Amino acid sequence: MHCPTCKLPLLTVEIQGIELDYCAQDHGCWFDEGEIEALLQSLVPVVLPTGEGPKGARRCPRCRARMNIHQPCDGLELDLCPHGDGIWFDAIGLGTLIAELQSQQVSRELAHLDRVLSLLATKLGGSP
Repeated sequence: MHCPTCKLPLLTVEIQGIELDYCAQDHGCWFDEGEIEALLQSLVPVVLPTGEGPKGARRCPRCRARMNIHQPCDGLELDLCPHGDGIWFDAIGLGTLIAELQSQQVSRELAHLDRVLSLLATKLGGSP
């Protein structure tokens, strides 16, 4: 698979038994459907799309369809595959999601996600 932003190959890293696809150049991360919930051990979706949203410029690294732009909160813009393949977070998006989770006081899940992202960055020599 290739990064939807810079088109370089994504690196696949296994964290807690889940394969994540990470861009070492842009520090973005692709979450296949259900992966972010699996990492957080959440039974409910972490990101709830409110609608299809406008088509963005980025293409899904799985099916190559133009992804829909979704803004679940101020400052957070995600790219969602229209076929449900997954979600693309750029580096800023991951940080914004963490801040939003903090503001909603879901500290246990947030701490877990923060550890996972820190581990990912350590393994790949970058910073999410």
